This record gives sequence, structure tokens and C-alpha cells, in this order.
Amino acid sequence: MMRILLLEDSWADAELIGTSLKKSINDCDFVRVETRIDFIKALKTETLDLILADYALPSFDGFSALELARAICPEVPFIIISGILGEERAIETLKSGATDYVLKQRLERLVPAVERALREAEERKLLRQAETELRKSEELFRTSVETILDCFAIYSAIRDTSGKIIDFRIDYVNAAACENHGLTQEEQLGKWLCKLMPVHQTSGLFTEYCRVVETGQPLVKELLLEDEQESRGSVRSQGSVRSAGINNQQPTTNHQQPTTNHPRAYDIRAVKFGDGVVVTWRDTTERRQVEEERKQLIIQEQAARAEAEKANRLKDEFLAVVSHELRTPLNSMLGWAQILKNRQLNEAIASKALETIERNARHQKKLIEDILDVSMIIQNKLRLELQPLYLVPIVHAAIEDVQPQAQAKSIEIESMLSPFISPVMGDAERLQQIVCNLLSNAIKFTPAAGQVQISLQQIESFAQITVTDTGQGISSDFLPHVFDRFRQADGTTTRKYGGLGLGLAIVRHLVEMHHGRVYATSEGIGKGATFTVQLPIYKIK
Repeated sequence: MMRILLLEDSWADAELIGTSLKKSINDCDFVRVETRIDFIKALKTETLDLILADYALPSFDGFSALELARAICPEVPFIIISGILGEERAIETLKSGATDYVLKQRLERLVPAVERALREAEERKLLRQAETELRKSEELFRTSVETILDCFAIYSAIRDTSGKIIDFRIDYVNAAACENHGLTQEEQLGKWLCKLMPVHQTSGLFTEYCRVVETGQPLVKELLLEDEQESRGSVRSQGSVRSAGINNQQPTTNHQQPTTNHPRAYDIRAVKFGDGVVVTWRDTTERRQVEEERKQLIIQEQAARAEAEKANRLKDEFLAVVSHELRTPLNSMLGWAQILKNRQLNEAIASKALETIERNARHQKKLIEDILDVSMIIQNKLRLELQPLYLVPIVHAAIEDVQPQAQAKSIEIESMLSPFISPVMGDAERLQQIVCNLLSNAIKFTPAAGQVQISLQQIESFAQITVTDTGQGISSDFLPHVFDRFRQADGTTTRKYGGLGLGLAIVRHLVEMHHGRVYATSEGIGKGATFTVQLPIYKIK
């Protein structure tokens, strides 16, 4: 149950507002108040989903109510409803935190404003929850990392007779280092570092440690080991392999386990200590991965949000087109029907009226059929009645269907149909719909006295239908989207040429259901377009 706080001193206006909302939002309950005291009490005691406030009350105003609401329950959407709110004051209330404002003389805007405010409030709530969860995750991660003890070791230089360092003796390793190496203290203390763990030599760490001893300059290094087996392995007796590299994995015997060969990152620090070095290190691979995954999640979330906003915008545009396209023929039919009711028409005008009504009814029927087809496509409920078919009669039937549309614009349809076409496996009605949609699209976007060509030929194992027009063409930017649902080159084109923009989307789906392919080509705006359908030839067994 939606809980709405209504600050309104007029019972009549309150009833009108409630009636307007309940037409679209059935499950809602109003708490009406008139005074500042009652308003504050409701803010503090009620669980509210929405606040509607009159701007001008005898002893209280909407601006003061807005300030109170922002202070007590700032997350609740707040909409000003007023009959006298000027543009400057309206902008001031929006800047102060109001979600929207609606004039009482334009209450038809109230429901969309409320729906938008509730939707935005829910989005903000979800965003806050996501941010809270992200902060919790980050805090947990930081706590985990900070409480892990770094690996710690003391190595003494081993020199040859000339004084050159040839290796390091392991003097001390802590428990974390033992776990990292996969070796006990007894297995390490007193041993030569590079002989026990060759990774120090191959990775260049030995050279770095020598530099620290000889120069006294500390080492701060981030090391990436590409070969996990190399970073973990030291050959022991009987050929068994234990981890001996710089790695925070649990100690294991690895000769029976395949290596992952994933690179691992280490933060290594070393300082001179007598004739040797003190070394600390930690595995930073997981932190790097978490940071990268977080970046990727943010990128994905931003992309998903942009895609959702784009889908909503396209849906809204499509609904506006549907409303326009269905209303236009309906208005025409109603107009002529009203004229016919007067029964003061001669036979010619009456015949014209009936023809107009029939033409618009057929047009409206086609629009509704397209909408139903798209609905079935989205729900995956569209089914085909397949049988071997010859395409020539199907194409002829489609041409005949669109001839009235072409004749109305003095457009000539030139057909070049090869009689030597093998049959295809298909649904006759849907195949004819494919051709009709392509021809109708070509006629629609071809100027009067233009030309439309349709050809049918067999190309290897495909029957190919090609429809070419001399119309306005397709821009290179829009060409990849020409078969998308709810996509139009622009709103002006939609209004100028009519239609819902579903025909080509239906064509693509029907062609794919026939295991074929369809594509469009165009040299650009003003240079016409060509649509090609390829259907697999039916192989008679």
C-alpha cells in the first residue's frame, strides 16, 4: 500500500487530486493535513512514499513544507501542486529539493510526475544500497589485508674468495614466509637461497639483493612472476616438487597437481642488514584482481545503465508513434462515418467515404498485426507451417498486394523473376509477408514517380530476393540498426512517412526462422537502398 502525505486545505482540490491518482495507482492511501503542526507530526510518525503539497495555504506555504520534509525525511519524493506557482518560484523549489511541480489546472501531468518521482526515488534507493554494499565490501577487504602478516626473512651474503656475492644464506624466516614457500623453518635455515629456490635467481631478485648489500640503497620492487610453477617449485629428492617461490598459497606438494601458469604480483622490500638483507614481501595478486574487477564492474554497470536508458527512450518514442499511427486512421474513419450518418450525400461521395473507411481500416489492421507479430516474436511464440514452396507465385502475390500503394505514388514496380528457382522449405504466408514488407518499405521511402525493382534468382544453394529502390537511402551510421525493433532513422522520418518501424524487424526474424539471412546496403542519403534476402534451397531427399 502506497502511503501519500497530502498538504492541502481544500477538500475539493484534495478529492480531485486523489481521484486523478487513483485512476492509475489503485493501491494508495492518503493522509491529508492542513497545518504545519499536523504536517510535522505526519512526517515524523508516518511511513511515507510520496509527499504532495499545495504551495499556498492560509498559514503555511509549500516552500516551508519542502524545507521541513528535506530535514525530516529527505529521501521521500516531494511534489508541489499549485494553481498560482510562477516559473521563477517553480525553479526555486526545484533547486531547493522538490522533485517536481504540477499546476492544478494541468492535473493530467500529476500521474506521470508521480510515476517519474517514485521511479527516481527507487533508483536512488537502489544506488544507495549498492554504494553501501560496496563500502562494506571495501572495508572488509581492507581489514583482511591489513591483518595479514607480511612474509619476513633475513639473508646473509655468501662470498667467494674474491669477495663477490655468490648466494645468500637463509638466517631467519617467519611463519608467513614458511607458509609462502611451502617449507618449514628446518628445511630453510642455513640453506643457500638460490640453490633452494631458483626463482630468486631467474627473477632477478638475487641481483637486486646484491645491489642492496653493496650500495646500501633499499629495494622497493613490484615483481610479476609469469610462471607459477617456476615461482613455487624447487626440485627435491625423488623428483617431488614443493612450492618454493614467493607465493601466499597454502604449502602443498605439487608434483601431482597441474600448474595454472597465471602471473602473480608481489610487493617486495629489502634493506641492508649487516652483510646481508632483511626482506619483507606480500602477495598483491588478489588486491590487483579485486581492483581490476571493480573497475570492470563499474564499466559494466555504466554500460548497462546507458543501455537501459536507451531502451526506455526507444520504448517511449515507439509508444508515441503507435498512438499517432493508430489514431490517424481512426480519426479519418470516424469523420467519414459521421458524414455518412447525415445521409445527405450523393452516390460518388458516399462511395468515396466507404473506400476511405475501408482503406483506413485495412491500414489499422496491418498496424495491429505488426504489433501482434512483434509481441509473438518477443515471447518466442511465432510458429511456421513449413512445406516445400516455389517462390515465384509468392513474389507475384506480394507485388499484387502492394500495387495500390505503389499506384497511389505513381511508382513503377519492375520485377525480374527467374523461373528456374528450386523450391525452398517455408511458410507461404510468412514468406509473402517478408516480400510485402520489403516492397512496402521501398515504396514508402521512394518519392512519387520513382522506381522499385524486385528480382528473384538462385545463387548457388540459396534463393535470393533483392528489392532495390530509388528512395532516400540509409546513412552509414544507421545502416547497422535498420533491422532493429523500435529503431527509426529519426522521429521526423517516422512522422513524414508513417508506420511503426516494425516491418524490417519482422522481416529479419522471419528470415532467420527460415534459416536464411537478410541484409541492407546503401551508398548513403539520397542514393536509394537495396535489401537482400537469401533462403536455403530445399534439398529433395
